Amino acid sequence: MRKKLLFSKIGNLSGIFGKKKGWTFIIGGSSARRPRIGDILKEDLTKDEVIDLSKRCLQQYKDKAKKKERMARFVDRIGIENLKEALF
Repeated sequence: MRKKLLFSKIGNLSGIFGKKKGWTFIIGGSSARRPRIGDILKEDLTKDEVIDLSKRCLQQYKDKAKKKERMARFVDRIGIENLKEALF
């Protein structure tokens, strides 16, 4: 039986894709005036790891984003590698 690809969007800040080996967590995509393809933050996550990573991403955003700054602009400003370093 072929496994279906699942996708879930978490607000305007990230998305997760389900694959055979686990979940792929993507962050920082935007379809607004300045479109941006989201960055893969981590792959092959369990459900619990996705929940934990979502909480940590939200906390980083809450602590370091400028007032009214969108997640895509936040990721652009601080850089995906800096975000990964702060989260992992």
